Amino acid sequence: MNRICARSAAVVFGFALSASAQALVVKGGGVAPGGDTWLGSWNGSSAVAVGQRTIVTAAHVGGHEGGVFTMGGASYAATSILTVPGVDLMVVTLDSDLPGWHDLASAALGGQPVVLGGLGFLAGQPLPAAVGWSDERAEAWG
Repeated sequence: MNRICARSAAVVFGFALSASAQALVVKGGGVAPGGDTWLGSWNGSSAVAVGQRTIVTAAHVGGHEGGVFTMGGASYAATSILTVPGVDLMVVTLDSDLPGWHDLASAALGGQPVVLGGLGFLAGQPLPAAVGWSDERAEAWG
């Protein structure tokens, strides 16, 4: 693992292991949906680019070395995966450079606004006690 990936992993795990961490925090202003969001798909779920060859996602998503991350129509293969038992966070190193990524923030203060983004299946037709899911996937922000 190169030095940049190792540093990104250390910062990500530092957030995850701190008692007050509730989410991964990245620097930056507003993110416009459809723009350079640096959000992609890993093992059927969302992942966010946080380094030149590094993405993060939830550990429960799973995946393996050789698995594929897609972002902006391009595909990148995983060369290594880091997880920590008891922490629902996965850091994945990729085989080639990403076109861009979010810088990790050093801290988050309570009361600051946030924007969440993700990729997933769109809701389909309402059912009596649930919602049927369509086969269509889309990026959503809110």
